[in-house]
Amino acid sequence: MRSNISIRSVQSLFLLLFLLFASGAELSAQTDAPMPQKDIFEVLARIEMGRGVVTIRQSSAIKALVGTGLSLDSKMYSEEIMAVGAVTSEQKVVGYRVQIYNGNGTKGRSTAAYREKVIQEAHPELATYLQFQAPSWKLRVGNFLTQAEARDAMVKLKKDFPAFARDMYVVRDAVYRF
Repeated sequence: MRSNISIRSVQSLFLLLFLLFASGAELSAQTDAPMPQKDIFEVLARIEMGRGVVTIRQSSAIKALVGTGLSLDSKMYSEEIMAVGAVTSEQKVVGYRVQIYNGNGTKGRSTAAYREKVIQEAHPELATYLQFQAPSWKLRVGNFLTQAEARDAMVKLKKDFPAFARDMYVVRDAVYRF
């Protein structure tokens, strides 16, 4: 008889704990306060230990339009976005870039980032593209429609940065047409 009461007590205790746990989980999932939404620019600009730094250069008109749900044929889209030189996927064409760095060592990313910074300071008119294509970090510059334009830019860059010259060459890539 005594063991019967103990088993029922234990079963009741388990059932009670399960119900309390289940109702607590349900209540914690329901909150009245809406979750604060951060825009993508705040999330990308946040500096966190062990992560890279993202720098976004853009017109304030673009930031204001993000998340507004405009369609591509919207009059505001065509006037505001195109006026500030935003690039859409339709504006990419086959062209050429100058590859400045291609490395996969332990310091590959930092070397590519350093070279990107140096080139941006000396040639702010050249767009830089730092990308990771496993297992290598690549730094490419420019949006050239012809190979001759890219070669001319490469000659100038080799002259300005002789330490980087042996790593430079022209590559075919999808480039932005402005």
